[in-house]
Amino acid sequence: MRAGAGDRSPFDSLVLHNARRFTSHTTAAGLRVLVKEVDSIPGVNVTLWYQAGGAHRPAGRSGLAHFLEHMVFKGTDRFAKGDVDLICDRNGGSNNAYTDLDHTYYVFNFARDRWEIALEILASQMDGCLFPTGEFEAERQVVIQERMISEDDPSFQLEEAALLAALPHSPYSLGVIGSLQDLQQVGREEMIAFYRQHYRPANALLVITGDVDTERALAAVEDRFPADPPADSEIADCLPPGVDEAFAPGESGGRIRLQLPAHLPEVKINYQAPPIGHPDSYVLLVLNNLLSYGKSSRIFRRLIEEEQLATEAWFSYLPSRLPFLMELCGQARPGVPLEQLETVLQDELDRLCRERVTDEEIQRARRQIWMNMVLAGQSLEDQSYLLGRSLMVGGLDFLDHFFTRLDEVDGERIIETARRLFDPAGRTVALLEPESPEDSDGGEEGP
Repeated sequence: MRAGAGDRSPFDSLVLHNARRFTSHTTAAGLRVLVKEVDSIPGVNVTLWYQAGGAHRPAGRSGLAHFLEHMVFKGTDRFAKGDVDLICDRNGGSNNAYTDLDHTYYVFNFARDRWEIALEILASQMDGCLFPTGEFEAERQVVIQERMISEDDPSFQLEEAALLAALPHSPYSLGVIGSLQDLQQVGREEMIAFYRQHYRPANALLVITGDVDTERALAAVEDRFPADPPADSEIADCLPPGVDEAFAPGESGGRIRLQLPAHLPEVKINYQAPPIGHPDSYVLLVLNNLLSYGKSSRIFRRLIEEEQLATEAWFSYLPSRLPFLMELCGQARPGVPLEQLETVLQDELDRLCRERVTDEEIQRARRQIWMNMVLAGQSLEDQSYLLGRSLMVGGLDFLDHFFTRLDEVDGERIIETARRLFDPAGRTVALLEPESPEDSDGGEEGP
């Protein structure tokens, strides 16, 4: 038994039992439904997920899923613009929506005696959006403004440039919000075609968590969502294909240097990373915490406290359905050369390749992951998110194998994985250098 594995069982059983305590159902039209009864909170969270995210984009039409998320609230066959927010307010509820790389999801919270209002709204949004021409053009400007505000953030520009350089051929390469040119050019008919392609029962997952009766909840779903045409669900139960194959990082995106009106220099080191459920992904989840979770983490201790090279520094890996990126980032303190910060950041990864991580560090990282999952189960919305994202990105198998695979991570696995994934041949480095006053518009005028 590995060090600390015996201490894991209380966390393991608590989180896994709680996460898996639900009923799964598929309607005749292919809509996947998960109902989880939680009677300790007198409320209900309803979340509807679509396989339609930043990665699902027709050629030359990045940002379409996010633009569509905005348009869903601009009028349907049953609800006029503004009605959804008004109805939620009058009934003491709330709503929100998010677009990610792999999906778009809509979230509603209501008291237990009126949660079915969410079903009425979501069913209308699934097949009754009207896309008024005037609203389409008005919302185009809203999304363009959102894009331009993002461009005012130098860190966003660095992130975007690094992503495109590191993954030029990936569906993820243009992010979620899309390019300004695509947003300016996309037509209303193109959005309607995208909506009809993706907003279908068979391409969706509905998660209901809270103080409900499962049989009544499923009957309410069947009553409100279309039963025709019959279809099989397109939401996978299993992990993405190929997750057990050896992962070989792709080629380097080279070095990028941007000069922008930023307050502090910034370094971003990217390596290509495996998808969710791949054996290497569990090593990276441990490294997430070991390197940059809390003040005891390696990066915080060295770069923030001891050598005081950075105001912020972190390692990040978010498991996605397709291969994506892990990144090592830092904002340099005033006067610290970018190359010095880059060297020290990279040395923390190189250290993983040459020195065996101690069992104590690994077990501490595991405990942090377990405790975060326990805490994430304290709200209805967090429980719905855990179920929804697990199924949409990794399949429910991901939850079943999560703790076993996490416990398999040891010092030897970390060294072997680090040497393979942190290969300099696959490294992309992006540097953000603040403009000097004379280079900016506010600089001194010439003679």
